[in-house]
Amino acid sequence: MAPRDPSTFSLRWQFAPVVSPKDGSIHWRWVAYTQSGHVFAQSKGDFDTLSECMEDARDNGYGA
Repeated sequence: MAPRDPSTFSLRWQFAPVVSPKDGSIHWRWVAYTQSGHVFAQSKGDFDTLSECMEDARDNGYGA
């Protein structure tokens, strides 16, 4: 039996606000979790807006 392609798993996506310690501004990051709660993927950095964060998540499989 061939292994399953991990990109076909059902993932739970979380978009979280992150407060900058420098100036208190809010940035966003995303994390995708497997059904068992393990981190499958996450953003490589923070984003200034939720829209930018969601666009990056889409580029990485969100909503696919």
